[in-house]
Amino acid sequence: MDLRSVLLCMRDRLEEHRVLVKRPSGDLLINTWTAIQKKYSKSKPGELLYEDIPVTLRAVRDHFDEDVDAVIINNKETQAEVCKFVKHFTPELLNKVRYYEGPPSLFNRFDIDPQIERALQKKVYLKSGGSLIIESTEAMTVVDVNTGKFTGSNNSNSMEDTILKTNLEAAEEIVTQLRLRNIGGIIVIDFIDLHHQSNRLKLSRHLEKMLKEKDKFQSVALKVSEFGIVQMTRKRSGKTLSQQLAHTCLVCSGTGRVKSTASTSFEILEKFRNDALNLKYTGSVVLSVPIKIFDYLIHNEYKSILQLEKEGNFKVVLESKETLEHDQFEISKL
Repeated sequence: MDLRSVLLCMRDRLEEHRVLVKRPSGDLLINTWTAIQKKYSKSKPGELLYEDIPVTLRAVRDHFDEDVDAVIINNKETQAEVCKFVKHFTPELLNKVRYYEGPPSLFNRFDIDPQIERALQKKVYLKSGGSLIIESTEAMTVVDVNTGKFTGSNNSNSMEDTILKTNLEAAEEIVTQLRLRNIGGIIVIDFIDLHHQSNRLKLSRHLEKMLKEKDKFQSVALKVSEFGIVQMTRKRSGKTLSQQLAHTCLVCSGTGRVKSTASTSFEILEKFRNDALNLKYTGSVVLSVPIKIFDYLIHNEYKSILQLEKEGNFKVVLESKETLEHDQFEISKL
């Protein structure tokens, strides 16, 4: 193959669009393919031809370009690997790879941990006093923009200006959060309602501008509707930040809610009652429950327990157990 005339095939919406491929990205693909071909010509059957690079180099490959000010590394071995990688594919960026010795630690120096923590929260505060609520499901991600404490005066024009200012700030922050959280797929943004079509158009243009300037992943955003809704899609790229750094709650299974103490107490008592009558318990039976459930049963369902003892002809011994979760219970013979 003559690599001087190589054609890079891309899938995109090309109508009335000019597609720009940054040269380092193209060089990386061509150099990788050349290396695979060379190894193939000398390899034996069953020999590994290519394996994806380590996560450090993947980050450099995917995110390091002329728009990045510097890559700062606190490990000399890793720095050497990155320098070798950059020198091979994009030598003009080599001077941007820097070593950091500290103190303080690299994460403390650049305030990384608090930023990661904020990127895992569903609420993001804006400088204007407004906020974003970001919630993701399997189907889509929804972003809700709120004015918060900054509402302006009662004058209608002033209020419209305030809302526009908050929406413009929110649009910029939303693009930042999509990048930080690595959110892709279908995204629905609920901006604060704007009454003037001209202001909705300003907001649409600003969002499109922010996506082009601050986000290298492909995205398509529709215009702001009369209800302040923007529907957009963004290319998926691996797991989201939340999927990488957190796991689904074992108690609520990711819903963010658990059943009330009253509801859980009733369910536990009903299950215990069914087991007791079906298995024909005799003598004394211990029902171990979490502390909150214990307190609720003692104060609100004591008569129900006495009725169960009479109905099943056995003794119920109720005890609290700290090691049990909200909806767990244990049954044992005394």
